[in-house]
Amino acid sequence: MPPPRFITPLLLCAVLMLCPAIAQAAQTRAELAAARTLLEQRLAGAPGRVEIELRAPQATLPECLEPEAFIPGNPNLIGQLTIGVRCVSPIGATTTRYLRATLRRFAPYWVADRDIDAGDLLSMGDLEQREGDLSRLPGRLVTDPAQLIGQQTVRRINRGTALLEGMTRAPSVIQRNERVEVRAEGNGFTILTEGIALEDAALEQRLRVRLASGSVVDVTASGASSATLSR
Repeated sequence: MPPPRFITPLLLCAVLMLCPAIAQAAQTRAELAAARTLLEQRLAGAPGRVEIELRAPQATLPECLEPEAFIPGNPNLIGQLTIGVRCVSPIGATTTRYLRATLRRFAPYWVADRDIDAGDLLSMGDLEQREGDLSRLPGRLVTDPAQLIGQQTVRRINRGTALLEGMTRAPSVIQRNERVEVRAEGNGFTILTEGIALEDAALEQRLRVRLASGSVVDVTASGASSATLSR
C-alpha cells in the first residue's frame, strides 16, 4: 500500500495564492467573450475581413456575473475604441468596467490608375483596386467603385492616390457662362426665358442665372442647358 501523501504548508500556500488568479482569469475570459460577441454582431455584413483585438483591464476587479457588453456613444467601428461591460457582483450590485479594443478592417479600396485631370469623367479603366487595413488609411475612403464610375473629378488626382469621398461629384449638365433656358411654371401657365449660368451645376443642383434684364435668379438644373425657377 503506497504511503499517504501530505500537502506541505508551502504547497498549500501556493495553491491558495493561485486560486484567485485562476478565478480572475476565468472572469476576464467571460468579459472578453461578451465584448467579442457584441463586436462580431455589430460588424456582421461589413465589407472585407475584420480582426478584433481586446485588452482586459490590469486591475483585479470583483467577480463579474452575467456580463453584458455595450459600446459607449456611437463611434466608427474601426481603429481604437472602448467597450463597456455591465456586471452583477456576487452581492447583486451592478457595476461597469471598460475594455480597450482594436478593430482592423481589411477591405478593397480604389486608387487612380493614371494621372487624372480636374473635370475628367471616371471610368473603370481609371481605377486600380488595392486591399489594406482601412484603420490605417485616410477616412472617407471609397470602397464601392459604383460611387466613382461616371463621376467628375473636382481636382487633379495623381496616379496611385487613394480615392476619397469629396474628390468627385456628379457631372455638370450646365457649365458656367453657358446660355440656359429657364422655365417658370404656375397655375395654368408656363414662362420660358433665357439667361447666362454664373456657375457649373449637376442635375438637380441649384445655381444662379443672370437673365437678359440683368436680374439674377436662383434656379435648379433640370437637364442639359435647362433649368427651372426655384421657389
